[in-house]
Amino acid sequence: RQIGVADIAVGPAVFINAVSGQNGQYSAALLAAGVIFLERRPVLSGVFFGLLAYKPHLGMLLPFVLIAGGHWRTFASAAATVVALVGASVALFGQDAWLNYFEEAKLQAVLLEQAFTFWHRMPTVFAAMRVAGASVAVAHVEHAICASLAVAAVVMIWRMNCPTSVKGASLMVGTMLLTPYGWDYDLVALTFAVAWIAQDGAKTGFMPWEKIVLALLIVLPLAMGGLTKGIGIQVGPLVLWLALLFILRRATAGESTRQPQSPLVSASGLAASR
Repeated sequence: RQIGVADIAVGPAVFINAVSGQNGQYSAALLAAGVIFLERRPVLSGVFFGLLAYKPHLGMLLPFVLIAGGHWRTFASAAATVVALVGASVALFGQDAWLNYFEEAKLQAVLLEQAFTFWHRMPTVFAAMRVAGASVAVAHVEHAICASLAVAAVVMIWRMNCPTSVKGASLMVGTMLLTPYGWDYDLVALTFAVAWIAQDGAKTGFMPWEKIVLALLIVLPLAMGGLTKGIGIQVGPLVLWLALLFILRRATAGESTRQPQSPLVSASGLAASR
């Protein structure tokens, strides 16, 4: 069946996002809309992706996948949207707004590296390494290695002949593995990944243990904080890597038998179907 707004709105990550007063829903919606319109309206897809420039660390994977998939119109549209937004912000608010932005980025970098009281809410490889006692330098190196592997896996999926919904799911999961600065409220994006894979699985069948992995993605935003504090291990990256590997298996299994199709928008709102 199609996945409507009601299905997306009840996820644990949405609750955490609302309690935190954050914008994870908007970021997830922009990523999802870009995937939904990718095949049918590539220019509009690029506009949605470009609007994510307000949170650039969540758009780091987009250039890789758009180039890998040969989505040049979407790439150009996204780039033009970013340039237009930057130009408009400078025209309206002056360059001081950007100077302040970079100053704030420095503070966030300190928060990422030193604020141990927040690492249980950050499902990143960097945070996991810091929780485990690694130095800042080692954590950065380990994160860079894992992020590179995640990019390679997602690019591989986007070069395959598999449904756009499966590619979109890999984008959502891969984004969380690529950025070192991710929070539990950013995991709203995983709800779309679960919806798209569940829908594809309902039509083509599920692999062994795949439903369990999808369930882990759903409960991850609520569970990882307590688990990190309780056992001293940030489990976020482990679940994300497990999910990405299952998505890679699904993409590989169906590459030669299925044609890529776009997720759809249902009458009830955002939806996904292969």
